[in-house]
This record gives sequence, C-alpha cells and structure tokens, in this order.
Amino acid sequence: MNIAFDKQSVLIVDDVDENRFLIKEYLHQKGLDIQEAVNGKEAVELAKSNDFNLILMDIRMPVMDGYTATRLIREFSDDMPIVALTASIMQTELDKLEEKRFNGYLRKPVTKNELLNTMVTYLSYTELENDLEKYDNKTIEVKEKVEDILDLDEFISNIQKNIRVKYDEARLTNDMSLITIFASSLLELSTKHDANAMVEYAQEILDAIDAFDIDTINLLLNSYEDITKDY
Repeated sequence: MNIAFDKQSVLIVDDVDENRFLIKEYLHQKGLDIQEAVNGKEAVELAKSNDFNLILMDIRMPVMDGYTATRLIREFSDDMPIVALTASIMQTELDKLEEKRFNGYLRKPVTKNELLNTMVTYLSYTELENDLEKYDNKTIEVKEKVEDILDLDEFISNIQKNIRVKYDEARLTNDMSLITIFASSLLELSTKHDANAMVEYAQEILDAIDAFDIDTINLLLNSYEDITKDY
C-alpha cells in the first residue's frame, strides 16, 4: 500500500518497547505525529490533553490495562478512534472489546499490511505514485547514462556474475539478510564505477529494508531484471 497519511496524530500504547518500536518502524515516513504511552494510565492522561486521530491500545498492561483506559477515555471522548492490540480473538474477548467501545482490533503480532489496512479506515491519506511505475521510468534513466559509467566492461562483468548470483539468492529465498547483501554489494560496486542511477536504486532498497517496507522491497527487486537486461 503506497500511501502518505495527512498530518495527523497517533498514540501507540504498549508496555513492551519492542512492540512500540516495530509499529513506529512500520509507519516510517508516513507523515504522522507519533506519541507513545507505556500503560493505560499514561494513555488516559495523554488523551485528555491531545485530540488524537487514532489510538492503538494494547489490552494487557501493568498499572492500567487497555479495557480500563478505554472506558475512562470514553467518559470524555466518544469519537476518538481506539483500536485494540490483542494476542487473543476469542469470542469472550471480542464481546468485551465491543462492550468497552473499541472501534476495532488488531491481532498481535501485527503485520504492516494489517496495520495500514486498519489505519486507512480512520485516517485521511493520499495515494502516491506506484513504486513500480517510478522504477520503470528509472530503467530508461539507467540505460541513457550507461556510457558515463567508469570502466564499463568491468562494471558489466561484475553485474552479470557476482551481483547476479547475489540477486538470484536473495530473490529465491526472500531472506532479508541476503537481500541486504545483494543491495549493499550493488551499492559498493555502483559507487566505485560512478553508476549514479544504480547507486540510487541500491540505496532505495536499503532504505526500504530499514523501514521494514516489504511492499517496496518486492517492487524494487522485481524491477531489477528490466534495469539490467541490456548489461
């Protein structure tokens, strides 16, 4: 899902640091103002002083759980969307979520697609240019600048042999460590030979890896064949 949210505020409530970090990484560069709370009591206090566009609320937390926090927030805000983060979706828990007036729920561990598909229900956003179209255009740019690459024969030889092997391994396994090795090797080679468009392409993959942006990683990898087919 290639979107950018309009400027809005989201509160992430979870007592586990890694869980909050993962959600923030999923939302990397999506244009949102992210605030955090480590328990329900902090969430209630923040909700009193902030008009959040969305609250992602863990259910089981020390000090104050998500059920109690949501009940208290509902005493002063009926329209603030609150989505539960829960490891269980037993019918008894679903009934309790409805009783406490949650707007929806996400089952933990949350995937990026599940998170974004839920968030677009409550937040305004803009659809961006399709990444694949962007890199189709970049294919033309790479071909036009081939003659500017230093030691072109050596560059092509490495692309066809060493880099190709790393790409095939990465594509076959979809192993993130192998994809990182492929992109890093391509970046190093392209930098050495002043292949600027390839440098940008490799860096885009590494940036997407850092952001856990699986959709963009796949789109970029899919465009590699077109980019290099004349080498």
